[in-house]
Amino acid sequence: MGAGASVPGDIEIPHWKSNPLHLEPSVDGALTLQTHYVRHVIKAPWVMYDKLVHRSTSIAFNASIAQGTISLGAGESASVHWRRTARIDERLQVLCLDCLVEYPSTKEHGYDNVKAQRLGRTWDERWKQVAPCEIIAFETIPLTTTITVWKEDFGGAVSSYPLDYYAYGGNKGLCSINNHVTPSWIALSDGSSGLLIAQSHKHLHGFAFCPLRQTITDGKQTITANPFGTYWGEQYTYPARTTGWGRTAALLTAEHLHSSAPSYAGEQVHFSLLLATYQGSRPPKELCLTARVFSETGELP
Repeated sequence: MGAGASVPGDIEIPHWKSNPLHLEPSVDGALTLQTHYVRHVIKAPWVMYDKLVHRSTSIAFNASIAQGTISLGAGESASVHWRRTARIDERLQVLCLDCLVEYPSTKEHGYDNVKAQRLGRTWDERWKQVAPCEIIAFETIPLTTTITVWKEDFGGAVSSYPLDYYAYGGNKGLCSINNHVTPSWIALSDGSSGLLIAQSHKHLHGFAFCPLRQTITDGKQTITANPFGTYWGEQYTYPARTTGWGRTAALLTAEHLHSSAPSYAGEQVHFSLLLATYQGSRPPKELCLTARVFSETGELP
């Protein structure tokens, strides 16, 4: 990714520079992105398969490039192989990530025959969660601090919503949140600082590219982002519930509530991200424009 990309005529050329960034790798494959004010952790890829979380091993670093494998357990000879390039752009002080993950085919298991006939394929239902580049945006912060999710829509308008579902319906954390459909970027803020995550259209991209998770323990919350991965777990509890029969019926019949992780088996995932830190709640206009240029061109302005 180089500077000086050609910018589409309808996009204003931005002038944005973040606070100085520092990137620290660790032996488990994680990267810590730090400024004077905040820190965010980019975790090594992991997979939940056959009821177990399998983490990266055999991790090797060579300058800005890291690579590793994920074993799926004794019953599977194939492994996940991944390669990640991380580079801080010194001019703009943003982090550019390029990730390539190859997921192995596994033996079909536990699929529904009727559904398989309709879809014209079988699958291995033991795949439950996939995280090729999970990012810890905020860790163990008080519930009194409301995290805000920002995103740019298809018309270029910026909007937001709060992660305060715990106040309604008894939701003690949410396993997967994706109310931020966007062609370009999302941002998370605790009111004083934020993290913007943009996708590049040069490689894999999607309108719901970055599911979130809110984990609540002892009055503290941790917010993670999972670009181009899939979370799965307990479904939402709604305040309007009475008997619980509606929820039971939905869980038994709604196919979209099942994990989409089996679709990763045998596939290669290649994507590029831009990560930028900022101060305040709403991401600055100049940063939003920088993110849009990166998203549309795959380059920095």
